[in-house]
Amino acid sequence: MSRYVFLVPFLPPLSLDKPLELSFEELIRLLQVSLNRKDLEKIKVLCLAIDLSNIRNLFLGKPIDPHGNFSEKELDEALLLKSDLPQYVFDFLDQFEDNATKLKNFWGLFTQFFAEEISKQKGFLKSYLTFERESRLVLLSLRASQAKKDLLQELQFEDPLDPFVTSILLQKDLERYTPPFQYTRLKEIFFTYYKDPWEQYRAFTEYQFTTVADLTNKSLFSIDHILCYVAQFILVESLYNLDKREGQRILETFQTG
Repeated sequence: MSRYVFLVPFLPPLSLDKPLELSFEELIRLLQVSLNRKDLEKIKVLCLAIDLSNIRNLFLGKPIDPHGNFSEKELDEALLLKSDLPQYVFDFLDQFEDNATKLKNFWGLFTQFFAEEISKQKGFLKSYLTFERESRLVLLSLRASQAKKDLLQELQFEDPLDPFVTSILLQKDLERYTPPFQYTRLKEIFFTYYKDPWEQYRAFTEYQFTTVADLTNKSLFSIDHILCYVAQFILVESLYNLDKREGQRILETFQTG
């Protein structure tokens, strides 16, 4: 296992209370010259969900999130040439003839992403992707319940035999969805700030920042610690780069996938 004793001292401390001392581009350049190839691939997996959201943004004609693995031009080329992204991305998109249909079914790509990547990973990355998947499903279910939508329809791309999905579907006929105990705080945030998307987004970010920190107990100099740092870095930079209108858009994307 690689120990990055010379890298970690160059990583400035992270806090949601103040802006960062370096940009995401600068952080990635530092990691590219410091990490071995195998660990760099883990950084790419960490950012892959952002790439998927950026594909959706391309279809919608919206700006892309700069925290993905690709620039807008690079992502366009990857889709055109069917390269540099996992094969399941192209297999999923090829099922549909036009972008409107792809967008309508886009949650299914995230379902495929989490199924594929969680099964391959271990340590922090596995825990982080599991948290990302489950928290998205909790938010989707809370939103569907609040809007009186059919949970079966909302979760149509999920495996109904998956234990977490089953726990949601068992409540499909109840007036309000109650998530598992470990997501009680997420439910509180959802309803406390339901009418204020910007404050809801800020509260979600704080919740994610704290939860992600608890997902690793490895050495300060391990790749797990660095992966955790990158995940938290993205949260902090995203928060400070957003205005209220953009915060609402990001929140809607987070809620709906």
